[in-house]
Amino acid sequence: MELGKLLTALNYTTYAIRPFNDFYVASLGGRRASNRSLAMWVTKLGILTQDVLCRCGLLGYGLGSIVSFKEEPSATVIDALKTAGFRIVDLPRNPYLPSDSAV
Repeated sequence: MELGKLLTALNYTTYAIRPFNDFYVASLGGRRASNRSLAMWVTKLGILTQDVLCRCGLLGYGLGSIVSFKEEPSATVIDALKTAGFRIVDLPRNPYLPSDSAV
């Protein structure tokens, strides 16, 4: 993944990623957001449809949240991120930097 290569070059140790989808219909955009509104139901149905297609491998996620760590995160932080649905990726050390170097 290109993000991993970039963060490795910058000497980061770990990153966490949580992909997600969003859905917007311009003609419903000006309406009130409540759980009973047509706009909310259309939005939720659009997101659910995309999520199902992503889980089946037929569609890629449209958006994502990324948290990157310059130093090794604590076990508490990793557990909290996993609980929130993030996938944790440990990065290799940058072989072109001395181990005590900071970027």
